[in-house]
Amino acid sequence: MNKQIREPVVAGVFYPASPDRLKGEINNYLSKVASVKTEEEIVAIISPHAGYEFSGGVAAYGFKAIEGKNFSTVIIIGPSHYVYFKGSSIYPEGYYRTPLGDVEIDKELAKKLINGSNIRFYPPAHQREHSVEAQIPFLQTVLKDFKIVPIVMGNCSYQDCLDLGKAIAENIKDKRILIVASTDLSHFHPSKQAKPLDKITQNEIRRFNPRELYQKVQTEECQLCGAMPVVATLIASKDLGADKVELLKYLHSGDVTGDNSRVVGYGSFVITCSRPHAPGHPDTICLRRSYGAGTLQEKIKAKEESLSSDEKKKLLEIAREAIESYVNKQERIKIKETNPKLREKKGVFVTNRNICSFAIKEN
Repeated sequence: MNKQIREPVVAGVFYPASPDRLKGEINNYLSKVASVKTEEEIVAIISPHAGYEFSGGVAAYGFKAIEGKNFSTVIIIGPSHYVYFKGSSIYPEGYYRTPLGDVEIDKELAKKLINGSNIRFYPPAHQREHSVEAQIPFLQTVLKDFKIVPIVMGNCSYQDCLDLGKAIAENIKDKRILIVASTDLSHFHPSKQAKPLDKITQNEIRRFNPRELYQKVQTEECQLCGAMPVVATLIASKDLGADKVELLKYLHSGDVTGDNSRVVGYGSFVITCSRPHAPGHPDTICLRRSYGAGTLQEKIKAKEESLSSDEKKKLLEIAREAIESYVNKQERIKIKETNPKLREKKGVFVTNRNICSFAIKEN
């Protein structure tokens, strides 16, 4: 059966065309990264897309963080470097090919995201574009059995970014889907100028304010070629309950080549949900993702049942002490509990003789 295939266009240029050399190079980059572990739920990563010899060592940090995890689909959002168009283009079906094999496109999800106006399929956007393609061999190395949704963003207003981000969030809730925003940072400044400029951009990304990041890109206070993909990713991630952006690694091309006269900046970030959410909270997606199959109530019950009877008793004692102290003295108690399960930062619902329900949280 014939299948629609988007052939690789930067194999042998941005990364090796030989499968063995490509896999060896990626594994070499990954081997140099100390294990990147987080107890928090990973919603998205931000990854550079330059030639691997320049940015592969930085990209490896984000991919190390997701290595071995289970995602059914990866949404890859990159900027258009070669074709001018408005809005976003989604490759709707078929396969993206790399030297490591073909990756199927999640056509059902792609179809749901395409709205026919500012989110559509514009074929020229994908023909020469490397920003999406450069992420795929790394994904093929660290993940198994996943599909992709390739998205290339052109000239976009903030509303365009908002529409894409919210469409993504709405259609992937309760699913094991990762978002990858593809971007490099500042371009072709001397190292002494690039580093402080990239620092500003890093801080703005970590502040997790997509609208303000968009505005600062327009005024050139921040510089990154994949600004629109990052903004859309931040919007989607927020709607999915993420609340933290962490910079894993930063370098510029001069750190690799030794030429600091005109450098390009590269950053690897991970976007996570650092807290479980209460039932009925609009950001319950992270809780659903963390606990696997079953209803939300079943998942919460399963988590509660992981506490021993002594631990539950101790929580009740803390709760009673907290109420008594606040009612009688208007003072918050200092929690001195050493049990790591009881010191975990999250909301805990405790019923005190069925009189009231409340949550306690250590500040």
